[in-house]
Amino acid sequence: METGAKISTFKGHSKKVNCVVFSPNGARLASVSDDRTVKVWNVAGGYETLSLQGHERSITGVAFSPDGFTMATSSEDETVRIWNSYESQWTSTVKSSHVVFGVTFNADGTRFAAVSINRTIQVWETVSLEEVLSIEDEIDAGACIAFSPDGLWLASSGSDHQVIVWDALSGVEKLSLKGHTGSVNCVAFSHDGKRLASSGADGTVRVWSVATGRILLTLEAHTHNVTTVAWDNEGVWLASGSFDGTVRIWDTSSGRMVRTLKEPSGLVWCVSWSKDGKRLASSGYETVKVWDVGSGRAILKLSGHEGNVKCVAYSPDGKRLVSAGDDGVVKLWDSEFGHEVLTLKEHSREVNCVAFSPDGEWLASAGDDMRIWIWDARDTLSALQKLEALLKQRPSRRKKSRKRGNV
Repeated sequence: METGAKISTFKGHSKKVNCVVFSPNGARLASVSDDRTVKVWNVAGGYETLSLQGHERSITGVAFSPDGFTMATSSEDETVRIWNSYESQWTSTVKSSHVVFGVTFNADGTRFAAVSINRTIQVWETVSLEEVLSIEDEIDAGACIAFSPDGLWLASSGSDHQVIVWDALSGVEKLSLKGHTGSVNCVAFSHDGKRLASSGADGTVRVWSVATGRILLTLEAHTHNVTTVAWDNEGVWLASGSFDGTVRIWDTSSGRMVRTLKEPSGLVWCVSWSKDGKRLASSGYETVKVWDVGSGRAILKLSGHEGNVKCVAYSPDGKRLVSAGDDGVVKLWDSEFGHEVLTLKEHSREVNCVAFSPDGEWLASAGDDMRIWIWDARDTLSALQKLEALLKQRPSRRKKSRKRGNV
């Protein structure tokens, strides 16, 4: 197939699908739903391999351990359950203090952490299920939580205006980072783990030294709630998105704002860095823009969606972009020239999530229609290669197409 053909429709959930995630090797897909089931699917064969039951209320999140043998799920029933991802039973259940927002593993999968609505962080050993860290009522942990890349530190943030960095091995508070004057919405470690970025409702982005807790940079330019921050792979550039309708690109070596990237729709929903860090994609209302990070120019404007474009992601090889949103349509784009390669219209309601498998061979989409679609992304690459060959045969059209991509 060379048309981006749908490989499988995974039907089985009876209510809304809340989360979908590929196993580390890309061979399986796990999904959780309001129907209180966990399902594991064979990606290549397109069939269900497991249907796991045990939670008493809606399941909100799922994560694979790095080796793929263990899964953790979080639920509104105030529990986190640990499952053998190959057997039809959960390994164990741990009790949380309240409704669980989400769950995540550290880098080597030996521990997992959960965040609850009542301002509690809990960390457990994956094998023994021994609780090694519990923080109650001291901070508001409901907004964001992140492990450092080496798994030694755990950062949390919330509406108490501060970021706490904990020793993830002992549970001892390492740093209390104070400086924000509003809720802290997002925290992100740099890829070397030496710095921590945070963004808040006070309109600022702050960069902290993990070693000393000192504020290295206070980045002020946004005029509204800063909802997200993301590091590039080299740890030099930092992107921040805001409800002021802008993406700001910062050079963290100097603290200088390189450019202001303006989104006319007034909201920035999502940003994604290209593999080489030279381009940044942002999604807003009805469009996706691709920006040249060095110059701050919008070099492509991808139009075709109706309503909010809630998610955008580069493929691992950087050659393709996928976008989806309120219109229920998944679109694949040539990331170089902005040509629409494929439009996939199988969803009957809005799409909330898209994800490439780590090897770039598969694409998953999930939404309010309670269905998970698996697409052969290799076919989308084949379609892209045919398009590129056609453009090479018609250089004048190629030049014109590039010009149309500029805004």
